[in-house]
Amino acid sequence: MNLAPAKVAVGALLGAVAGPVVYARLGPMATRAALLALLLGSGGLVWAWLGRSAAGVATALMVVVVGLSLRALAPLDTLDPGPVSGVVVLRGDPEVSFGGIEVVVADGDRRLLASIDGPSAGEVAALQLGDSMRVTGRTRRFRESTGWHRSRHLAGELQVDWVGDIRVGRGAVAVAAGVRERIRTSVAPLDPDARALVLGAALGDDRTQSAAQRDRFLRSGLTHLLVVSGQNVALMLVLCAPLITRVPVGRRWMMVTAVVGWFVVLVRPDPSVLRAGAAALVAARPELDARVAEAEPNSSELAELLSVRPQPVEQPRFLQAHLQIDRRDLVGRRVGGVAQTLGDRRVRKPQDTVQASLQ
Repeated sequence: MNLAPAKVAVGALLGAVAGPVVYARLGPMATRAALLALLLGSGGLVWAWLGRSAAGVATALMVVVVGLSLRALAPLDTLDPGPVSGVVVLRGDPEVSFGGIEVVVADGDRRLLASIDGPSAGEVAALQLGDSMRVTGRTRRFRESTGWHRSRHLAGELQVDWVGDIRVGRGAVAVAAGVRERIRTSVAPLDPDARALVLGAALGDDRTQSAAQRDRFLRSGLTHLLVVSGQNVALMLVLCAPLITRVPVGRRWMMVTAVVGWFVVLVRPDPSVLRAGAAALVAARPELDARVAEAEPNSSELAELLSVRPQPVEQPRFLQAHLQIDRRDLVGRRVGGVAQTLGDRRVRKPQDTVQASLQ
């Protein structure tokens, strides 16, 4: 039984648990410690990967996760309230809140919950994840920081007074935004409840759901259908199965990782989406390892078949020759079937190989 995936998963889990503890001990030194941990962990990860050491990969991954935790937690307690003027990048889709717009934005390495009122709210409402805009406003700390704020790495609030110089995102984020817009356009003819249901099940977008629809799903215990979960990742893998199966078995993990990564970018990298993607990779790894093990040549079986020798029989010469030919054909067919099953394309004529060994 291959325990390497379990060791790597345990290493990542230990790093996630140890990150907040280390941050509480280091305090102001957390930023420098994060950089050091990322450098050491990345180097150790490459060394352990090349050395094919599962324990080394797990240890190095634990150090990397600790560094990432320190890097994410450090900006949360270092916000200096005051005026802000600069370019921010949207890290989520805008949502209507109390007649205005709320959206998570990134100001450098710090994330803030921006509140936009007035005419500027209409301009921001149509933006998507990855778009950028220039703003002026003031920052302040949360009156009461909750788990929701921590899970999204929010350092405080940003009250926006002015918005301008709006620009769309680039790269994979822009492609994902285009796909999401196509999906929204395709379901536009549906009635509001049906449209909200499709967007919630496909993209985890619950912004257009009515209060009555949310209440019905909550009372029936089916609210998990309107958020992104493992079923969405499984559906994406099923849709991409024709492409994944065309890749050699030993490299399918790259294709699976690429599909899951694209799904995370498409749906938006929220905490629930990241958990679903990570769980899918952990669940898919044993299956991929089993497929690789099935495709590897079984040297003992092949050697046994190739070492078959015809036994002398006391029969007439014409019958001995007939039996010898039958044995050669039978063994040749068996070897050919094994070679075809194992995918060894180097074996072109198994009958010739066996015949040469029998003579």
